[in-house]
Amino acid sequence: MAVMERYIDDEQDTISNRNLKISVNISICDTLSQVLFSMAQMWKKIMMFLKVQALLSNWLLFLSGLYTTIGAQAMRPS
Repeated sequence: MAVMERYIDDEQDTISNRNLKISVNISICDTLSQVLFSMAQMWKKIMMFLKVQALLSNWLLFLSGLYTTIGAQAMRPS
């Protein structure tokens, strides 16, 4: 009878250890997913900033070319 009770106690300890490992793994995965999500949000903001900067750069390049063309035509002898 004592052997059977010890076996049951060992099984319950094994189950509680397994449940503890599962809950620790779940909390680690949850933390990791939150970190990855925040990194993705930051990356999205960086990419948006770079797109805006590229758009402004393209507009400045266009205006520069436009002013150069206008200036070259204005300097051309008539």
